[in-house]
Amino acid sequence: MRRRGSRKISRNVQVDSLWKLETTTATDSIGGKDGVNNGCTVVSGKIGSGYNFSSSHIDLSVIKPDLTSSFSYGCWLKTSSANNFMAVLDNRGFGTKGSGIPGMYCAINTGSTWIEDINGNVIEFGNLNDLTDGLWHLVGFSWNISEGRLKTVIDGLVVSNRANPAMINSDTSSTKSLLVGKVGSSFYSGTMDEIFFKNGIITDSEFSTIWNNGNGINL
Repeated sequence: MRRRGSRKISRNVQVDSLWKLETTTATDSIGGKDGVNNGCTVVSGKIGSGYNFSSSHIDLSVIKPDLTSSFSYGCWLKTSSANNFMAVLDNRGFGTKGSGIPGMYCAINTGSTWIEDINGNVIEFGNLNDLTDGLWHLVGFSWNISEGRLKTVIDGLVVSNRANPAMINSDTSSTKSLLVGKVGSSFYSGTMDEIFFKNGIITDSEFSTIWNNGNGINL
């Protein structure tokens, strides 16, 4: 039986929250966990409308209780900005790596994808610096707490897949806000659309289905 509050968006993919970004209100059309739009404007998106980010962000702290176990996240983004550091998702903030500041962030250009637990154990991937070509890209990741494994998927392909045995069933929950498009005083500059979240693992094949050869699917 399908879980209440989730939607099967294709024959093979199910998510728990979906922010389509069709209006200035960051409405979750599946789980009812609406975000807070802080200055983003509605523009043409990958599918329908999306948000333009320019010194602006979305607050999705409403899903923080779901980040204490395995989870998956993804969105479409398009940018040609040469800004050095552009945040896609953050609930950790800046701070010395390995200092025990729990949470994660994902940023492109000089940023990285990084998750840390309260004991200072870390998994980090290198820069995602080839996404600033002005084309739409699907960015996604999954955190498997039972394996201590973080995986990043770009345009339907796994680009990084690392595990840290010390992080199996570890505490990565953060007291900080969960922000899309901002970390510290650094902002993402460009467009995002179709932000989705699952309280569980989105598999490689499911990310490929959402990518759909670059065409996307109407979630």
